[in-house]
Amino acid sequence: MSAAPEIAIATSIPPRTTREQGGFNIGAQYQADCVASWVAAGFKILSVNVPDEIPLLAERFPQVEFVPAERDARAIAGRPTPLIEDLLRALARQEQSIVGIVNADLCMAVSDNWADYIRPAIESTILIGHRLDLPSWSTAAGELQATGIPYTGGFDLFFFERDAIDKCLSADSAPNCYSIGMPWWDFWLPTVFALQGYRVALLEKLVAGHLIHPVKYDPAAWEYMGAQFALYVQRHALNGVAQSVPELAAVIERARVIEPRAAKEIRSWTRERPLAERGDKFSERYRINLEYFCGETLMTLRNAIGGERARSHAAE
Repeated sequence: MSAAPEIAIATSIPPRTTREQGGFNIGAQYQADCVASWVAAGFKILSVNVPDEIPLLAERFPQVEFVPAERDARAIAGRPTPLIEDLLRALARQEQSIVGIVNADLCMAVSDNWADYIRPAIESTILIGHRLDLPSWSTAAGELQATGIPYTGGFDLFFFERDAIDKCLSADSAPNCYSIGMPWWDFWLPTVFALQGYRVALLEKLVAGHLIHPVKYDPAAWEYMGAQFALYVQRHALNGVAQSVPELAAVIERARVIEPRAAKEIRSWTRERPLAERGDKFSERYRINLEYFCGETLMTLRNAIGGERARSHAAE
Protein backbone atom coordinates (compact mmCIF):
# COMPACT_ATOMS: atom_id res chain seq x y z
CA MET A 1 0.00 0.00 0.00
CA SER A 2 1.50 3.34 -1.08
CA ALA A 3 1.97 6.09 1.46
CA ALA A 4 -0.40 9.06 1.44
CA PRO A 5 0.97 12.15 -0.33
CA GLU A 6 2.86 14.45 2.02
CA ILE A 7 2.01 17.64 0.11
CA ALA A 8 -1.35 18.75 -1.31
CA ILE A 9 -1.40 21.27 -4.15
CA ALA A 10 -4.27 23.28 -5.58
CA THR A 11 -4.65 24.66 -9.09
CA SER A 12 -7.38 25.21 -11.66
CA ILE A 13 -7.05 23.04 -14.76
CA PRO A 14 -8.69 24.78 -17.73
CA PRO A 15 -11.31 22.89 -19.76
CA ARG A 16 -9.21 23.48 -22.88
CA THR A 17 -5.45 23.99 -23.11
CA THR A 18 -4.00 25.33 -26.36
CA ARG A 19 -0.29 25.06 -27.13
CA GLU A 20 0.96 25.35 -30.71
CA GLN A 21 4.07 23.51 -31.82
CA GLY A 22 5.10 22.64 -35.36
CA GLY A 23 1.71 23.67 -36.69
CA PHE A 24 -0.17 21.35 -34.31
CA ASN A 25 -2.10 21.97 -31.11
CA ILE A 26 -0.42 19.81 -28.48
CA GLY A 27 -2.35 21.39 -25.62
CA ALA A 28 -4.20 18.26 -24.50
CA GLN A 29 -1.02 16.19 -24.29
CA TYR A 30 0.88 19.03 -22.67
CA GLN A 31 -1.74 19.38 -19.93
CA ALA A 32 -1.71 15.61 -19.41
CA ASP A 33 2.07 15.75 -19.06
CA CYS A 34 1.77 18.47 -16.42
CA VAL A 35 -0.73 16.45 -14.38
CA ALA A 36 1.42 13.31 -14.72
CA SER A 37 4.41 15.24 -13.39
CA TRP A 38 2.46 16.33 -10.29
CA VAL A 39 1.51 12.72 -9.62
CA ALA A 40 5.12 11.59 -10.14
CA ALA A 41 6.30 14.31 -7.75
CA GLY A 42 4.10 12.73 -5.06
CA PHE A 43 1.51 15.50 -4.65
CA LYS A 44 -2.16 15.17 -3.83
CA ILE A 45 -3.83 17.27 -6.53
CA LEU A 46 -6.87 19.52 -6.16
CA SER A 47 -8.36 21.52 -9.03
CA VAL A 48 -10.89 24.23 -8.20
CA ASN A 49 -13.29 24.84 -11.09
CA VAL A 50 -16.75 26.18 -11.78
CA PRO A 51 -19.21 23.24 -11.67
CA ASP A 52 -19.94 22.96 -15.40
CA GLU A 53 -16.24 22.43 -16.18
CA ILE A 54 -15.79 19.50 -13.83
CA PRO A 55 -17.50 16.46 -15.49
CA LEU A 56 -15.30 16.37 -18.61
CA LEU A 57 -12.16 17.31 -16.69
CA ALA A 58 -12.76 14.59 -14.09
CA GLU A 59 -13.10 12.04 -16.89
CA ARG A 60 -9.78 13.13 -18.41
CA PHE A 61 -7.89 13.39 -15.11
CA PRO A 62 -9.00 10.71 -12.64
CA GLN A 63 -5.85 11.39 -10.56
CA VAL A 64 -7.22 14.83 -9.64
CA GLU A 65 -9.78 15.73 -6.98
CA PHE A 66 -12.03 18.42 -8.42
CA VAL A 67 -13.55 21.00 -6.08
CA PRO A 68 -16.57 23.01 -7.30
CA ALA A 69 -16.30 26.77 -6.93
CA GLU A 70 -19.51 28.52 -5.94
CA ARG A 71 -18.20 31.88 -7.21
CA ASP A 72 -15.59 33.17 -9.64
CA ALA A 73 -13.87 36.33 -10.84
CA ARG A 74 -15.44 36.62 -14.30
CA ALA A 75 -16.65 40.17 -13.60
CA ILE A 76 -13.01 41.29 -13.56
CA ALA A 77 -11.24 38.57 -15.54
CA GLY A 78 -13.84 38.16 -18.26
CA ARG A 79 -13.80 34.39 -17.71
CA PRO A 80 -14.79 32.09 -14.84
CA THR A 81 -11.45 31.84 -13.08
CA PRO A 82 -11.62 30.77 -9.40
CA LEU A 83 -10.63 32.98 -6.52
CA ILE A 84 -7.34 32.36 -4.74
CA GLU A 85 -9.28 32.47 -1.49
CA ASP A 86 -11.28 29.43 -2.59
CA LEU A 87 -8.10 27.51 -3.49
CA LEU A 88 -6.78 28.32 -0.02
CA ARG A 89 -9.98 27.18 1.66
CA ALA A 90 -9.87 23.89 -0.26
CA LEU A 91 -6.29 23.38 0.95
CA ALA A 92 -7.26 24.22 4.53
CA ARG A 93 -9.54 21.15 4.55
CA GLN A 94 -6.76 18.71 3.62
CA GLU A 95 -5.00 16.34 5.99
CA GLN A 96 -1.56 17.22 4.62
CA SER A 97 0.32 19.69 6.82
CA ILE A 98 2.21 21.09 3.80
CA VAL A 99 0.20 22.56 0.95
CA GLY A 100 0.77 24.67 -2.13
CA ILE A 101 -0.64 26.45 -5.15
CA VAL A 102 0.76 25.97 -8.64
CA ASN A 103 -0.29 27.29 -12.01
CA ALA A 104 -1.95 24.61 -14.12
CA ASP A 105 0.51 24.71 -17.02
CA LEU A 106 3.63 23.75 -15.07
CA CYS A 107 5.47 20.46 -15.48
CA MET A 108 7.51 19.43 -12.45
CA ALA A 109 10.99 17.99 -12.85
CA VAL A 110 10.43 14.53 -11.41
CA SER A 111 14.16 14.00 -10.87
CA ASP A 112 13.80 16.37 -7.90
CA ASN A 113 12.49 15.11 -4.58
CA TRP A 114 10.07 17.92 -3.86
CA ALA A 115 9.02 16.83 -0.38
CA ASP A 116 12.59 16.35 0.84
CA TYR A 117 13.51 19.86 -0.26
CA ILE A 118 10.35 21.61 0.94
CA ARG A 119 9.88 19.87 4.29
CA PRO A 120 12.92 21.31 6.15
CA ALA A 121 12.42 24.79 4.67
CA ILE A 122 8.70 25.29 5.25
CA GLU A 123 8.44 26.14 8.96
CA SER A 124 6.91 29.63 9.40
CA THR A 125 7.72 30.22 5.73
CA ILE A 126 6.09 30.55 2.34
CA LEU A 127 8.34 29.21 -0.42
CA ILE A 128 7.80 30.93 -3.78
CA GLY A 129 9.24 29.94 -7.14
CA HIS A 130 9.68 31.11 -10.72
CA ARG A 131 8.80 28.89 -13.64
CA LEU A 132 11.27 27.84 -16.33
CA ASP A 133 10.05 29.05 -19.74
CA LEU A 134 10.60 26.43 -22.44
CA PRO A 135 10.70 27.28 -26.18
CA SER A 136 9.54 23.80 -27.19
CA TRP A 137 8.14 20.62 -25.70
CA SER A 138 10.07 17.38 -26.09
CA THR A 139 9.32 15.27 -23.06
CA ALA A 140 7.60 12.02 -22.31
CA ALA A 141 4.60 12.30 -20.03
CA GLY A 142 5.61 13.87 -16.74
CA GLU A 143 9.35 13.80 -17.44
CA LEU A 144 10.74 17.30 -17.76
CA GLN A 145 13.96 17.09 -19.75
CA ALA A 146 14.14 20.38 -21.61
CA THR A 147 16.10 23.45 -20.60
CA GLY A 148 14.82 27.00 -20.66
CA ILE A 149 15.01 30.46 -19.15
CA PRO A 150 13.59 31.36 -15.72
CA TYR A 151 10.67 33.76 -15.91
CA THR A 152 11.49 36.30 -13.22
CA GLY A 153 8.57 38.70 -13.74
CA GLY A 154 6.32 36.83 -11.33
CA PHE A 155 5.84 33.63 -9.35
CA ASP A 156 4.14 30.35 -10.26
CA LEU A 157 4.81 28.02 -7.32
CA PHE A 158 3.90 28.49 -3.67
CA PHE A 159 4.33 26.09 -0.73
CA PHE A 160 3.38 26.78 2.88
CA GLU A 161 2.01 25.24 6.07
CA ARG A 162 -1.69 24.37 5.98
CA ASP A 163 -2.15 25.84 9.46
CA ALA A 164 -1.09 29.27 8.18
CA ILE A 165 -4.16 29.60 5.98
CA ASP A 166 -6.76 30.58 8.57
CA LYS A 167 -4.58 33.35 9.96
CA CYS A 168 -3.78 34.71 6.52
CA LEU A 169 -7.46 34.73 5.50
CA SER A 170 -8.69 36.39 8.69
CA ALA A 171 -9.57 40.04 9.16
CA ASP A 172 -10.62 40.72 5.58
CA SER A 173 -7.30 39.55 4.19
CA ALA A 174 -8.63 38.22 0.88
CA PRO A 175 -10.52 40.68 -1.32
CA ASN A 176 -12.75 38.89 -3.80
CA CYS A 177 -10.73 39.89 -6.85
CA TYR A 178 -7.50 37.89 -6.72
CA SER A 179 -7.84 34.87 -8.96
CA ILE A 180 -5.58 32.32 -10.56
CA GLY A 181 -4.48 33.26 -14.06
CA MET A 182 -4.79 36.99 -13.35
CA PRO A 183 -2.05 39.50 -12.47
CA TRP A 184 -0.91 40.55 -8.99
CA TRP A 185 -2.24 37.57 -7.00
CA ASP A 186 1.26 36.08 -7.07
CA PHE A 187 2.48 39.23 -5.26
CA TRP A 188 -0.53 39.39 -2.94
CA LEU A 189 -0.22 35.85 -1.57
CA PRO A 190 3.38 36.04 -0.24
CA THR A 191 2.75 39.60 0.95
CA VAL A 192 -0.17 38.33 3.04
CA PHE A 193 2.18 35.84 4.70
CA ALA A 194 4.85 38.49 5.26
CA LEU A 195 2.37 40.88 6.87
CA GLN A 196 1.33 38.09 9.22
CA GLY A 197 4.93 37.50 10.34
CA TYR A 198 5.94 34.61 8.07
CA ARG A 199 9.19 34.42 6.17
CA VAL A 200 9.22 34.54 2.37
CA ALA A 201 11.93 32.48 0.65
CA LEU A 202 12.70 31.81 -3.00
CA LEU A 203 12.69 28.24 -4.32
CA GLU A 204 15.98 28.08 -6.17
CA LYS A 205 16.80 24.37 -6.54
CA LEU A 206 13.53 22.97 -7.87
CA VAL A 207 12.45 23.22 -11.50
CA ALA A 208 8.98 23.50 -13.03
CA GLY A 209 8.86 23.90 -16.81
CA HIS A 210 6.35 26.00 -18.74
CA LEU A 211 5.88 25.84 -22.51
CA ILE A 212 5.87 29.41 -23.79
CA HIS A 213 2.61 30.55 -25.37
CA PRO A 214 1.13 33.84 -26.60
CA VAL A 215 -0.55 35.88 -23.90
CA LYS A 216 -3.05 38.63 -24.60
CA TYR A 217 -2.07 41.29 -22.09
CA ASP A 218 -5.03 43.11 -20.54
CA PRO A 219 -3.70 46.46 -19.29
CA ALA A 220 -7.03 47.46 -17.75
CA ALA A 221 -7.15 44.31 -15.61
CA TRP A 222 -3.49 44.76 -14.62
CA GLU A 223 -4.22 48.33 -13.52
CA TYR A 224 -7.31 47.32 -11.55
CA MET A 225 -5.60 44.46 -9.73
CA GLY A 226 -2.56 46.65 -9.02
CA ALA A 227 -4.80 49.30 -7.49
CA GLN A 228 -6.45 46.65 -5.32
CA PHE A 229 -3.04 45.46 -4.17
CA ALA A 230 -1.93 48.99 -3.27
CA LEU A 231 -5.05 49.50 -1.16
CA TYR A 232 -4.59 46.11 0.45
CA VAL A 233 -1.01 46.89 1.49
CA GLN A 234 -2.02 50.24 2.95
CA ARG A 235 -5.03 48.83 4.78
CA HIS A 236 -3.05 46.04 6.41
CA ALA A 237 0.36 47.65 6.91
CA LEU A 238 -0.54 49.04 10.30
CA ASN A 239 0.64 48.68 13.88
CA GLY A 240 4.34 48.96 13.20
CA VAL A 241 4.57 46.48 10.33
CA ALA A 242 7.24 48.58 8.64
CA GLN A 243 9.36 48.17 11.78
CA SER A 244 8.72 44.46 12.35
CA VAL A 245 9.06 43.62 8.63
CA PRO A 246 11.55 46.24 7.43
CA GLU A 247 11.91 44.59 4.00
CA LEU A 248 8.38 45.79 3.20
CA ALA A 249 9.02 49.43 4.11
CA ALA A 250 9.63 50.59 0.53
CA VAL A 251 6.59 48.68 -0.75
CA ILE A 252 4.41 50.20 1.97
CA GLU A 253 5.67 53.71 1.19
CA ARG A 254 5.03 53.30 -2.54
CA ALA A 255 1.52 52.02 -1.79
CA ARG A 256 0.91 55.07 0.41
CA VAL A 257 1.88 57.41 -2.42
CA ILE A 258 -0.46 55.87 -5.00
CA GLU A 259 -3.33 54.91 -2.68
CA PRO A 260 -5.57 57.97 -3.32
CA ARG A 261 -5.39 57.55 -7.09
CA ALA A 262 -5.72 53.78 -6.80
CA ALA A 263 -8.96 54.16 -4.83
CA LYS A 264 -10.32 56.48 -7.53
CA GLU A 265 -9.33 54.05 -10.28
CA ILE A 266 -11.15 51.18 -8.57
CA ARG A 267 -14.34 53.24 -8.34
CA SER A 268 -14.26 54.20 -12.03
CA TRP A 269 -12.74 51.02 -13.46
CA THR A 270 -13.89 49.48 -16.72
CA ARG A 271 -12.15 46.81 -18.77
CA GLU A 272 -12.90 48.72 -21.96
CA ARG A 273 -11.06 51.86 -20.91
CA PRO A 274 -7.49 51.43 -19.64
CA LEU A 275 -5.54 54.40 -18.34
CA ALA A 276 -3.84 55.06 -21.67
CA GLU A 277 -7.22 55.84 -23.26
CA ARG A 278 -8.64 58.13 -20.59
CA GLY A 279 -6.99 61.39 -21.57
CA ASP A 280 -6.33 62.19 -17.91
CA LYS A 281 -3.19 64.28 -17.40
CA PHE A 282 -2.54 62.42 -14.14
CA SER A 283 -3.03 58.91 -15.56
CA GLU A 284 0.46 58.56 -17.05
CA ARG A 285 2.14 59.52 -13.77
CA TYR A 286 -0.06 57.07 -11.89
CA ARG A 287 0.68 54.28 -14.38
CA ILE A 288 4.42 54.85 -13.99
CA ASN A 289 4.08 54.81 -10.19
CA LEU A 290 2.11 51.58 -10.44
CA GLU A 291 4.88 50.04 -12.55
CA TYR A 292 7.46 51.13 -9.95
CA PHE A 293 5.24 49.63 -7.25
CA CYS A 294 5.14 46.35 -9.19
CA GLY A 295 8.91 46.28 -9.61
CA GLU A 296 9.53 47.22 -5.96
CA THR A 297 7.28 44.41 -4.77
CA LEU A 298 8.79 41.86 -7.15
CA MET A 299 12.35 42.59 -6.02
CA THR A 300 11.37 42.63 -2.34
CA LEU A 301 9.81 39.18 -2.60
CA ARG A 302 12.66 37.80 -4.71
CA ASN A 303 15.22 38.96 -2.19
CA ALA A 304 13.38 37.13 0.61
CA ILE A 305 11.66 38.42 3.72
CA GLY A 306 12.46 37.44 7.27
CA GLY A 307 15.87 35.88 6.85
CA GLU A 308 16.98 34.43 10.15
CA ARG A 309 14.94 36.78 12.32
CA ALA A 310 13.14 34.97 15.09
CA ARG A 311 9.57 35.71 14.08
CA SER A 312 6.91 33.17 14.97
CA HIS A 313 3.60 32.84 13.17
CA ALA A 314 2.16 31.50 16.42
CA ALA A 315 2.72 34.79 18.23
CA GLU A 316 -0.42 36.79 18.83
